[in-house]
Amino acid sequence: MLAVIAAGGPSLRREDVESCRDRAFLIVINDTWQMAPWADVLYAADYGWWLRRRPPVFAGDKYGCNNQNIAQFGVTVLKSLGYLGWSDDPNAVYAGGHSGFQAIQMVASRYGAKQIALLGYDLKADANGNKNWYENRKTKPFDRWLDTYATLASAAKTRGIEIVNCSRDTALTAFPRQSLAEVLCDLPRSALRA
Repeated sequence: MLAVIAAGGPSLRREDVESCRDRAFLIVINDTWQMAPWADVLYAADYGWWLRRRPPVFAGDKYGCNNQNIAQFGVTVLKSLGYLGWSDDPNAVYAGGHSGFQAIQMVASRYGAKQIALLGYDLKADANGNKNWYENRKTKPFDRWLDTYATLASAAKTRGIEIVNCSRDTALTAFPRQSLAEVLCDLPRSALRA
C-alpha cells in the first residue's frame, strides 16, 4: 500500500493533495485536513491544536499521542515510548517532537504501509518566513527535528519500508527525493489504495 502523509510545510499545494484522492492512503497532519477532508487519517499530537479546533468535522480515523485529554475529541491516543526511535507497536510511537515524525511510524505499524511518500515536510521556513501553509504563529525547532529523521530512515530501511520525500521545497535530506507524480505513476495499480 502507498501511504502519503501531507504535513503543513509552506510548499504544500492543494493540487498535490488532490492528486492522491482515490490513488493513495492519505494521512493529513493538523490543519492540512482542510485541503483533504476526505483523507483517511487525521494526525495531530498537540492537545492545544485539538482544543483550538474543537474538533474539526472529519470522517476518517483521528490519532494523537500521549495526552489522554484528546480522547474526548474522538481521537485514538497512542502512547509515547520516548523521544527517538521507531515503534512497531500499533498503539505506540516515538514522539520525535512533532506529529509528522509520529505519523510515519503510525501508518507503518497500524496500517501496514510499505511505501510512504511525504508532502509538505519542508522543515524550514519559505522565502517569506512562513513556517506552514496555513499559519505562521509559532516558532518551530526545525534544526532539532531534522536531526531525528536519520533514525526513521535507518529503521524503515531495515524493515523494508520505502520512504520518499515528495515535498516541493525541503530541508529534509534523510530520505530520497522524488516527485509525487513519479511516485503515483511508478506504482503498479495493485499497490495503489491496496
